[in-house]
Amino acid sequence: GELGKAEARLERKERRLRKWAELSRVPPDMLSSMDVTADPCGDYFEYACGRFERRAEIPDYMTTWSLHWDEVRLAMINRTVGLLEADEGEAATYYQSCMDVEAIELKGAGPLETWMQAVDEVKDKETLTQLLVTMGLYNMGAFFSWSVQADGIHPGRHMVEITPSSLSMPGPGWFLNHGARYDRRRETFVGEVARLFGMVGMSPAQAMEEAELALQVEAEVARHRLTAKQRRSARLVRVTAAELAGLA
Repeated sequence: GELGKAEARLERKERRLRKWAELSRVPPDMLSSMDVTADPCGDYFEYACGRFERRAEIPDYMTTWSLHWDEVRLAMINRTVGLLEADEGEAATYYQSCMDVEAIELKGAGPLETWMQAVDEVKDKETLTQLLVTMGLYNMGAFFSWSVQADGIHPGRHMVEITPSSLSMPGPGWFLNHGARYDRRRETFVGEVARLFGMVGMSPAQAMEEAELALQVEAEVARHRLTAKQRRSARLVRVTAAELAGLA
């Protein structure tokens, strides 16, 4: 009896020591979100995310809030960069071309000329639609973007997810709200866009005119966006390829 109890106590102590030895290898920011008092075999979600779920609050200007474990993410980034820097394949060529800042600066706005010309050719709804289709083929959606995702309901399938493209400023309110604070933000936006247009050869007057037009276009797009509160309760709408074609 007493020997059995002593062995049981020793076994529990060994389990606790093994547990804390394992937890000591967990990054601190991840550990702070875990509820290590929970039984992972009984409620793994509570064990892994319990404290985060109880403490986290979604900021007013966002629809979701999550943590990214920086130590894990940075380790993966560093490992990937190391592989790309040493490799000689297509992926490495693509990466290294993006990192060759000197060559990029020498080319200037040259690589954008084809797209700038395509924009200049837009005269009506038909030519605008054609430009948007072409941009969509390169996933450069002006109004919509797309990606291929695993189907959460049918794990053996994939689906094309179509979502509104991001605005140039954090949310619709930055384009639509009244007040000095928002006026300053829009003024800064126009100035930065005009600076970019100047870099591709526009005169200061033309760059400012085009920047003001860009602000008007994005403000109009922003009027038709869901608010942050509405987006929190929004649900994915599933349609077939044929049904999607019928909406065009």
